Amino acid sequence: MSSLELKIPPVIVVLAASIGLYFTPVIGQYSAFIGDHTHLVSRIVFALAIVIGVLGVVTFKKAKTTVNPVQIAKTSTLVTHGIFQFTRNPMYLAMALVIAAMSIRIDNVIALIWIVPYCVFITRFQIKPEERMLLSLFGQAYEDYMKSVRRWL
Repeated sequence: MSSLELKIPPVIVVLAASIGLYFTPVIGQYSAFIGDHTHLVSRIVFALAIVIGVLGVVTFKKAKTTVNPVQIAKTSTLVTHGIFQFTRNPMYLAMALVIAAMSIRIDNVIALIWIVPYCVFITRFQIKPEERMLLSLFGQAYEDYMKSVRRWL
């Protein structure tokens, strides 16, 4: 187990990616060719991120289990319904979509690259440790869930 596992709240990782994204236009501006629709498309992607994230949180709350990503050991219920039928990590997916929405908003295709380090970091230091803990808590039920629903999409 790495010292970074389950230590850095995912919102801090998004913030770090956002800071990198903010400075990306200095490297080069490459329009996404969305033209006048840049603001509209970024708002749609952002709205999708909010919907996915809220659905994940609400589903966890209804199941009376923790939504705190650094206290995964407090998980009390295996949630496999609602948005969790489509993705095992809707809140992390929502955060990746926020990065995409910001990249679109600044109309810089290169800025989309920040989704990659975000996803790599979150997968390595958040999702995989969570999966290990959930396997130890829920055993075969979680293993079956992992086989039927993808990690991201």
